Amino acid sequence: MSDERPGYLGGPVKGEFSEPGMTIHFAANASSDLKWQLFEKVRHSAGFMLLYHSPLAFNILSRDFFASEGDCQQAVALVDRHVGHGCDRSAA
Repeated sequence: MSDERPGYLGGPVKGEFSEPGMTIHFAANASSDLKWQLFEKVRHSAGFMLLYHSPLAFNILSRDFFASEGDCQQAVALVDRHVGHGCDRSAA
């Protein structure tokens, strides 16, 4: 699943979630390819998801990043499946 949203880094931001991990594409041919094993835990609520690299570093994804509620739910299920060992569903 993927989506594209206007961004603040010189153009749109596009994200893709797949079994191996997540890829975020920025304007000017920049991208970030992150495998699920790089994350130690996930926290999510109705409005956002935090993917932790370490206790102090994380990626934040707003619900608005996704094209639809269904895409958001699919991403949450995918992340829980791969990072679920450290999942904390309480509000972050």
